[in-house]
Amino acid sequence: MRSWLAERTPRERAFLALGAAAAAALVFHLAVWAPLGKARAAAAHRLALRAQTLARMEAMAAEIRALRARTPAHDGEALLPAVERSAREAGLGAHVTRLRPEGETAVEVELADAPFDALVSWLATLEARHGLVAARLGVGRGEAPGRVSARLRLERPA
Repeated sequence: MRSWLAERTPRERAFLALGAAAAAALVFHLAVWAPLGKARAAAAHRLALRAQTLARMEAMAAEIRALRARTPAHDGEALLPAVERSAREAGLGAHVTRLRPEGETAVEVELADAPFDALVSWLATLEARHGLVAARLGVGRGEAPGRVSARLRLERPA
């Protein structure tokens, strides 16, 4: 290769060097620069999507805070009677197998073979009307489809 290059004129060697430099630049661009540009564009796109998600979440958080401010903490009714009465109203009275108070602000409830949809609706009603939240919830499969056995701890947040 050296002897072949030595046989070339200085002008041909300059053109060959220029061609080699151009080929090296092309390889660098294709191997390094282009993938970096694509990765940068993809990262900018992901960042824009996450910024949009954050903006939506902040708007939702403000709406949730406003809704919580309008919802009374609880209606003043004693905890155990309120839970028992609301379970009956939700059609879950026959499924309650255990109802045990835990202090002034919590109650343990166990349900057997209860309709799942009724349970979820009941939990939403408890929060909306009585300010009770499910601090702990364990749900297992019931005897039939759509039925569950559940064990939960309902609390009034401080």
